[in-house]
Amino acid sequence: MKTILLMVHDDPGQEARLQCALDIARATNGHLLCLDLVRIPVVVDAYGAGIGAQATVLTVERDREDRNIHRLQQRLEGEGVSHEWQRAQGDFGHSLAEAARLVDLVVMSSKGAPGLIDQGDLPGRVAQSVTAPILVVPPEQRGFDIGGRAIVGWNGSATAATSIRAALPLLKRAGSVEILTIEGGDTPANPDHAARYLARHGCQVTAEVVARTGDSGRAVSTQLRDALFAADWGVIGSYGHGRLRERLFGGTTWTLIEETPVPLVIAH
Repeated sequence: MKTILLMVHDDPGQEARLQCALDIARATNGHLLCLDLVRIPVVVDAYGAGIGAQATVLTVERDREDRNIHRLQQRLEGEGVSHEWQRAQGDFGHSLAEAARLVDLVVMSSKGAPGLIDQGDLPGRVAQSVTAPILVVPPEQRGFDIGGRAIVGWNGSATAATSIRAALPLLKRAGSVEILTIEGGDTPANPDHAARYLARHGCQVTAEVVARTGDSGRAVSTQLRDALFAADWGVIGSYGHGRLRERLFGGTTWTLIEETPVPLVIAH
């Protein structure tokens, strides 16, 4: 992971994103591309003064992000990690997708931009448009233990295989990797296939099949989430069938991204 795109915005998830990105950059001798995002406010005004009000609010947003960048720049200078800065103004999903064309990993929050209710589906929107893997980070996360225990959710799908290949540079550095398959899914899956693939790359890997504890996709996401509590980070593909609002990810996967207790690598 030589080029790591870090989503920068003054929200409650920023510290978690930063710490994870720094840990990965140190472990891989990588470079941080820090993309600061500025929202364009929407101001509704029936009296025709909306343009002026929008400009005022936009200036406030820029000033806040200027202060945010200043704080982070001072901090990064002492971290010993190669980095650079870019700024984008407008739609967060489009800005991240534009910046992610030549990166190896995108680091963002599992809840999009915590505190901004209109950005909750940001990971799904970005994943539609980028080929790089995405690391989604819970807002309360503090650091990324790359040498710890990783759990890979495996259902035999093409998306799950893509996620494993995309996460390989990280999985090779994990202390242990467990391939977890929950039986009874829509796609017949043998976790031994994924385990042998990773073992050939030098991973310390085990495989396990567990029985599904319910009939719904929600039951699968709950089991995967509970398994992740015993891990330091995870890798998942797509589970279940997509609904309109979820676009790329099925209901099981989308629920897991929103509720994950640890950082998750996802890829399309």
